[in-house]
Amino acid sequence: MTDQTTPLERLNALESLVAKLQNEKYGVLSEDLYPKRLHDLPVWRGGEHLLLRCYKRTPIVLSEYMLPVEMQSDSKGQVEINIVNQQTLYTAIILDCGNAALLVDWQMAQKKGMKVSSFSDIFDLNDYNADEIKPWTITSLPYFCPIEYGRRWILNMSGRLDNGLIAEPMKEQERNRGQLQEEIVRKLALDQRELSFELRTLKADISELTRQINDLSHLIKANTA
Repeated sequence: MTDQTTPLERLNALESLVAKLQNEKYGVLSEDLYPKRLHDLPVWRGGEHLLLRCYKRTPIVLSEYMLPVEMQSDSKGQVEINIVNQQTLYTAIILDCGNAALLVDWQMAQKKGMKVSSFSDIFDLNDYNADEIKPWTITSLPYFCPIEYGRRWILNMSGRLDNGLIAEPMKEQERNRGQLQEEIVRKLALDQRELSFELRTLKADISELTRQINDLSHLIKANTA
């Protein structure tokens, strides 16, 4: 008979087996090892672009996906986060690929008097000269890869910031694109006026030609009567 269990069911079974072995070896309860089942964890499925947009504009919609985490850095500079059961400066949102995006409570950071340099482990601060980090200056969130899925992650990609210098070429491109669009609109409007004039002229020519054809038709009928 073939195994009809789903991958998630097999994973949960493996999880229970590991918990049992840990219990037998160390004398701890499985609930202490695994406070949450994998399928109980909220997963964000809206994509990274929408996640960053919500974080900047309407963070309240992310509240049900946010998991409190604590961050640790070892002697080698590797940064890890793991889920905790208390409010912290950091929260993580699990993506459908298993990675986790890290969010920062900037109001709490401000109350604690934390400087921008305090976040050098998770953000690329090169050329960033502002006195503080605001959500709208974030162009990419820090992303972590799972060590233990749903429990611990390790930093995979630092977040990126924009203090106006990085985005200047993009702003210049936007201005150039806007100017080009305005030129196209003006040209289309001019072409439309020229076409309208030519159309009126053509209608007048057709009307005159129709009149001449009617006159010629009447003349032919008169001569043949």
